[in-house]
Amino acid sequence: MFDVIMNIINVLVLSFNVSIVASNLSGIKITIKHIFITAITIFIPSYLLFIFKMNNLLVPLSIIIIFLFYYPILKNKYYAILVSVFTQVIFALSDVLVGIVFVVILKIDYSLLTNNIVISLMVSFAIITVAYIISKFFNVFIKKQSFNPLNRLLKKDAAIFAFSLTVVLVSIYLFTRIFRYWSQSSSQIIYISNLLLILSFFTFLIIIIYLNSKNIKKDLENIHKEAELDQLKEYTDMLEAVSSDLRSFKHDFVNIIQIIGDYLDSKKLNELDAFYRNELMPESKKILEKNRSFMLLQYIKIDPLKGLISSKLVIAQSKGINIKLEISEDIDELSINLIDICRIIGVLFDNAIEAAEVCNNKFIEFLIYRNENSTIFILSNSCSENVPPIYKIYEKNFSTKGSQRGIGLKSVRNIINEKYKNVTLTTHIEGSVFTQELVINLPYTKI
Repeated sequence: MFDVIMNIINVLVLSFNVSIVASNLSGIKITIKHIFITAITIFIPSYLLFIFKMNNLLVPLSIIIIFLFYYPILKNKYYAILVSVFTQVIFALSDVLVGIVFVVILKIDYSLLTNNIVISLMVSFAIITVAYIISKFFNVFIKKQSFNPLNRLLKKDAAIFAFSLTVVLVSIYLFTRIFRYWSQSSSQIIYISNLLLILSFFTFLIIIIYLNSKNIKKDLENIHKEAELDQLKEYTDMLEAVSSDLRSFKHDFVNIIQIIGDYLDSKKLNELDAFYRNELMPESKKILEKNRSFMLLQYIKIDPLKGLISSKLVIAQSKGINIKLEISEDIDELSINLIDICRIIGVLFDNAIEAAEVCNNKFIEFLIYRNENSTIFILSNSCSENVPPIYKIYEKNFSTKGSQRGIGLKSVRNIINEKYKNVTLTTHIEGSVFTQELVINLPYTKI
């Protein structure tokens, strides 16, 4: 009975640790409930395999379960494959490291490791501890990256990446089975050879990930450069349109003076007053306000951000939304990753445009100002009166515009919470005005 209880504890603890290690490798926040469900799902078939002495199937089983659990969360099958495979690689490495300590250094006979339930449990806990430490190291490393390149794995790299992962896993799996047979002799040479080979597999996988990540970053840099050029072209086109408006207004100025002169010659002061208030003043105010807003973009010295904002303003104006822009001074440096700030501002603007577009009073007001310790972005827009509660807006997949939407604000919140201690985003709803305030403080602190 004692042996049965110890075996259940051993498999149960191992199942929970597999779930936790996979969670660490995913690089995202996983709820305790999800870890618990994953662990129990791994435990039940694993214990049945253990009872029927079919331990050889434990590795492929846990890989399948982890993949099925993490694919819906990560939304990337190659990333899910990496998490499931790398989890097993870490346990293989932990197993051989602990084996070296117990057999080679502590001189414990290998038969005791497998036949003595207490020592076997000690070995299991040691493997679990080492695996957790290694996975936690990778978790910290992943969070320090400005973005996870595996989430943006390009199709041309996917086949090579998947093939490499398969080769590494199959090699480790087959070698582990062979090692279990050889290790009965407790030879130090066998253990050291096992360690070197597992380390070789581990290193090979790290090299694959590094080279793949480097290649993806290079491709993404080219994509972002192209997007930046497109946005700057839009900004240039916008300035040309502003210049054209001014030239047109200047060209019409002579005609306007002639009309005013005709009204004065005819002593039609009431008609002149009506012409000024109903036609001349609204049109000139519209042109001047439009040009003033676009000209203020010259204060943004970060070209990709300036191009992004200008493109959003052009889109908003094309939808008949009134734009008001205020920038008090040069914005030449921000304590946040360039890609992240462009993603955040892009999402906020997209939501503002969608909300204002359906209102009778269509407007967007965008304010940027700096103080001694921070840069503040305030984006306000008109919205419908039946705006949902703020906590609902930030729920994943929530949207007032149907399915397959509503991910933007959730992703913005995740970027800020997971990567930046110096950035805050607050939301205010007052009447029919929806306001987002983004504060980027100094110094730059990245989790």
